[in-house]
Amino acid sequence: MIAVIVALTVIAAAVWYWRAGINGWLNRLKGWRTVIVNAIPAALIAAGQIVEYAASFPLWESIMSPQAAAWTLLGFNVANILLRVQTTTPVGRRD
Repeated sequence: MIAVIVALTVIAAAVWYWRAGINGWLNRLKGWRTVIVNAIPAALIAAGQIVEYAASFPLWESIMSPQAAAWTLLGFNVANILLRVQTTTPVGRRD
């Protein structure tokens, strides 16, 4: 419980310290803030369910442990996100 309080205090202090930059950043997201705030927990819940489901396949157990399978699946997803962030062309274009 103390760790949670300390973590929240550190987050609150960081937000207060960088409040000007955060306000400018949030103003650029006008019209998207509500969508983002609602999409984050939905994505986390969905990701947890997908990883739990994928880790339960019998095929995985013959190759690796369920925990390793979950981490492998998560690693592939993160790698794909990072690759998409690095690209400069729209999806489906060669330019």
